[in-house]
Amino acid sequence: MPREVDAARLAMLAARLDASPRELLALAARLAPRERIDRTEIDAELARIRAAGDSADAGVGILLLGFASFAADDVDRALEIVWRGTDVELR
Repeated sequence: MPREVDAARLAMLAARLDASPRELLALAARLAPRERIDRTEIDAELARIRAAGDSADAGVGILLLGFASFAADDVDRALEIVWRGTDVELR
């Protein structure tokens, strides 16, 4: 069963990165394995996600449907890393 998404917090973080909420979810999935990230890595991954277009959007759709629920903890952890990064490094 998919977890509930805090839409307001997701939208706020996405806006801070000049990304859509779906791009942010794709970013979190891409960065999930990393312990630390910087703005250069965030920007590079967002560029890859945007270049992937419909393929990236389809991947996020699968994530939202719950088929990738096994990765939910990793995605949550990555969102938290990105969130902390916006408070400290990305201003």
